[in-house]
Amino acid sequence: MEDNTAFNMLIEQCKNGERKAQKAVFEKYKDYMLALCQRYASSDEEAEDMLMEGFLRAFQNIHLYRDLGKEGNQMFAGWLKKVIINSAINSFHHNKKSKEIEVKMPLTDGMIEMETDYAFSAEELIGCMRRLPPLMRSVFNMSAIDELNNEEIANILRISKDAVKVNMYRARNKMKQYLYDILNNK
Repeated sequence: MEDNTAFNMLIEQCKNGERKAQKAVFEKYKDYMLALCQRYASSDEEAEDMLMEGFLRAFQNIHLYRDLGKEGNQMFAGWLKKVIINSAINSFHHNKKSKEIEVKMPLTDGMIEMETDYAFSAEELIGCMRRLPPLMRSVFNMSAIDELNNEEIANILRISKDAVKVNMYRARNKMKQYLYDILNNK
């Protein structure tokens, strides 16, 4: 377990704009945060851009981070994760070329069910998520992975709760089909 005092000192150095400390924090969290960005991005290049933008915002706003005691490392990781996700969502809004048409239809809220002994690799799952259109990909990630509720997703993406439900329903169906395609090609 990392010495919390040393970690807190590292964060204080980041707050003072010390580049060495910022590099140390970047190196410590970059792999996990890149994996997070890859879920929202349609390519590795876009994920890397999201990562860099997210860290830039984190270091610009690190003065807002408050250590809440002896679990500073875990608290900071959660704070950084929120900054990175918000950066990815802002990228989505910035790159959004056209608005989705909201379609109201009855939905079932069941989870994707597939009976298989095959274990999908992380690369296969990320590849499937990247094939989803941007809005569906964002809704899917926020709901299925980041565990946000429909109202939270609607507020973040600035769409209605019905649009969240429709996009989640469609994303699940597309993911299911993409996963079946992988199984059929094995």
